[in-house]
Amino acid sequence: VRNENFLMGAPKIKYIRYQVIPQNDMLSALEKGQVHYCEPQAKEENTSKIKANSSLDYVTAKTLGYGYIGINPKYVPSIYARRAIMTTMDTTLSLAYYPGTSEAIYRPMSKVSWAYPQNCTAYYEYDETGQEALKLLKKAGYTQNSKGLLVDAEGKQLTLKYTLAGDSTDHPAANVFYRSQDILTKLGAKVDVTTDVNALTKLADGGLSIWAAAWSSTIDPDMYQVYHKKSQATSTKNWGYNVIEADTTSKYEEERRIIDLLSEQIDAGRETLSQPEREGIYAKCLDLVMELAVELPTYQRSDLFAYNSNFIDTSTMTPKGEVSPYNGPINQIWNLSLVTK
Repeated sequence: VRNENFLMGAPKIKYIRYQVIPQNDMLSALEKGQVHYCEPQAKEENTSKIKANSSLDYVTAKTLGYGYIGINPKYVPSIYARRAIMTTMDTTLSLAYYPGTSEAIYRPMSKVSWAYPQNCTAYYEYDETGQEALKLLKKAGYTQNSKGLLVDAEGKQLTLKYTLAGDSTDHPAANVFYRSQDILTKLGAKVDVTTDVNALTKLADGGLSIWAAAWSSTIDPDMYQVYHKKSQATSTKNWGYNVIEADTTSKYEEERRIIDLLSEQIDAGRETLSQPEREGIYAKCLDLVMELAVELPTYQRSDLFAYNSNFIDTSTMTPKGEVSPYNGPINQIWNLSLVTK
């Protein structure tokens, strides 16, 4: 119910009902009139359905975030093994999930941000032959035995588990995982691709080894919370920081060096207000994250805002030309009005 004393003036609509609907069912609910505004996936089939319905309309904007594949050093300790896995990931396959509304991304920061390095390219080039992966896995201490299996010094086969969040393989990273599985299996590794409805909960404790997910970003590109060694955020558990810090051997020596340097650069980015200086600092930070081989960006998609134009007075929404990642269609919801007949 509206607040009659709202500082911008009493909202025009007295009652607004929010409903929790699975994303795959949102457009159907909109078509049936169960809701009048929603944010379904920006897939071509959804925009086609909206265009075919004279009562519906939509607008898109780039997502303030991006998709990625994570690898936790707790479960894949060798930095060379993590880099090897990344060379088997054809991230362009994820773009096919959002045809026409997504683009490739090569650093772990939303391309919407002013700090995203322009003209950067893939840090780990995809190699469908698997030869680059094999070379890196040999650096990690793996060899192919007489049976063609990739084994470590103790004769244990390289075994990996890829996790897709949710209960379905209908996921932007599914084909990326299957292609990687095929390449690594031919090299002699054992790779399982699974789904997990509790994946996001497990990420809070750093409980997944290799997974696909997506981030939401903020306006400021400060990387402290997600990547600094002193951050208390759960994300650092996914990068294995707690395990790396607790280890007293030389197993994570390279990781500690990178994390220390990364944290120093993040601190430097917080000590200046000069945007050009910060751009240079964050470009170095993003390269260091890629060096650490814990996060592989996969795609930058768009958000789809769909609504019933026969019910909502579109003249009271944010004009289409002004919709952006920072300014959605109903950001000024107090000005929103219904069509009067």
